[in-house]
Amino acid sequence: AAESASHCAVFAYLIVDGIRRGIHGFIVQIRDSIGGSPVHGVTLADCGDKWGLNGVDNGRIWFDRVKIPRSNMLMKLSQVSEDGHYTSIVKTENELFGRTLAP
Repeated sequence: AAESASHCAVFAYLIVDGIRRGIHGFIVQIRDSIGGSPVHGVTLADCGDKWGLNGVDNGRIWFDRVKIPRSNMLMKLSQVSEDGHYTSIVKTENELFGRTLAP
């Protein structure tokens, strides 16, 4: 991710109208499509040499106030409508987290 990825899967707290709605999955663009530079609010760093694993592109990613389009939300369990209304088939943040990790 540190040197070549343009997008990544991110699991982060979803906040809608100032209300935290639990951890949700998103596809997030981390580099611009033209020059490959990190997009606004994203900082990338390579992990450097690794014993025996130098063919793996490991890295670290920091997000600072990154806004993600609604269309990039993985909406199997919960949805945000075009008008910003949040709905979910699960009732608690803990249940949502558990079901997100389940196969």
